[in-house]
Amino acid sequence: MKGGIRTYSCRFRCASCDGVRAQKAGAIGTKAPFPGFIEPESATSIGKVPSGDRWLHEIKFDGYRVQVHLRDAAVKVFTRRGNDWTNRFRKIASDAWHVNAGSAIIDGEAVVPAADGTTELVHSPFAFSPVPTDADCCIAF
Repeated sequence: MKGGIRTYSCRFRCASCDGVRAQKAGAIGTKAPFPGFIEPESATSIGKVPSGDRWLHEIKFDGYRVQVHLRDAAVKVFTRRGNDWTNRFRKIASDAWHVNAGSAIIDGEAVVPAADGTTELVHSPFAFSPVPTDADCCIAF
């Protein structure tokens, strides 16, 4: 590391970097132990939607719940159960490397954007195969 700038190499060899990462700035902030995987909260089904100005509602995306971990220039993508599926979500992992943070945990949904602005189900039978999926976007919560 020289002057707060680090140089890394990428193992994904995506079109944007061809396996070589030029530079990434060092993070600024308070140091704390990295917590590791955090079990995400799940939605709860209720009989009636709350009303009033104090309630917000969010869109349900057709995707796959993921947790992206950035730590010491390494990126991991975990399922909601804590399985490491970084190799199955290579595009998301590659894009997450560009987040300007020394460490972070991003909770989100891996999706395939549709032409009409909605999302499509992740089509690949990735739950039973080690091949990468067609999910190329992560919507962070």
